[in-house]
Amino acid sequence: MLEIEDLHSYYGLSHILQGISMVVPPGRVIALLGRNGMGKTTLVRSIMGLRPPEIRQGRIRYNGHDLVGRPPHEISRLGISLIPQGRRVFPSLTVEENLRIAWRPPRDGQREAWTVERVYELFPRLAERRSQRAKTLSGGEQQMLAIGRALMGNPDLLLLDEPSEGLAPLLVQLLRDQLLALKGTGLAMLLVEQNVGLAMALADEVYLLEKGMIVYHGTPSDLQSRPELMGRYLGLSK
Repeated sequence: MLEIEDLHSYYGLSHILQGISMVVPPGRVIALLGRNGMGKTTLVRSIMGLRPPEIRQGRIRYNGHDLVGRPPHEISRLGISLIPQGRRVFPSLTVEENLRIAWRPPRDGQREAWTVERVYELFPRLAERRSQRAKTLSGGEQQMLAIGRALMGNPDLLLLDEPSEGLAPLLVQLLRDQLLALKGTGLAMLLVEQNVGLAMALADEVYLLEKGMIVYHGTPSDLQSRPELMGRYLGLSK
């Protein structure tokens, strides 16, 4: 589905991503872990064609399409939706307006399409708040809305950039359950996350990023069995 090969991305003269190669297969959840400032958000922005950064070397392919050089709206139409860090819902629009404005028709061969009603089934709290302006929602409700808005694009691949950021532990548990439900639909996800417990509960495979380079790729169970890596690259005590 998504293939990244020898990717080098820059912010001006700063060489942020230094030869990233990774794969997100269909229907799988891939977690990208690493401490702050290691290049995780830069990778997400590179995939979506957002500037900055500038890609100077490497390839990004999605279902046979080259993404490097394409504008974000074209990449989105190919079937990739981004849930950005900080949620970034439209504050003056209602919940339902936020959802409807993001709708795109399903592509040929796509499974069950996402509709407003289906999003409300996944997030009943949003149904209760459908007429409220997004700026009046709690942080957890805004995160639900950001995910729901991304789903309205009928993607095959969801990019999630720090979805648990700023959420209380009980809301992180709720988010985990909702993302597990999404995983059960066969939706592929690339999860960028600081909450290691959340990532381990969801991921089929894990990549560790350190100073713009992949330093580990394996399964969650294998990573958890190697506390020296958890300590060195994630700052977790043994």
